[in-house]
Amino acid sequence: MLSSLESMYNVLSKNGTVIVQIRNIPKLVRDKTRIFLVHHHKEPNGDLKLFFHVLDFYPKKVTFNVASYVEN
Repeated sequence: MLSSLESMYNVLSKNGTVIVQIRNIPKLVRDKTRIFLVHHHKEPNGDLKLFFHVLDFYPKKVTFNVASYVEN
């Protein structure tokens, strides 16, 4: 785990951010939860930033997508 975190840190830009979360993936798949909020915050300039996952369900796989939205 520490090695993974160090690798993430090493590729960040100067003001970069890493968000690490633990999710109950089997439950999300079972419940077919398609969209869920991962993180949100307000920037000093007032911009609202939302980060969320969108799951696409297929017969034999699930694709995880990370999306963001900025409102200024």
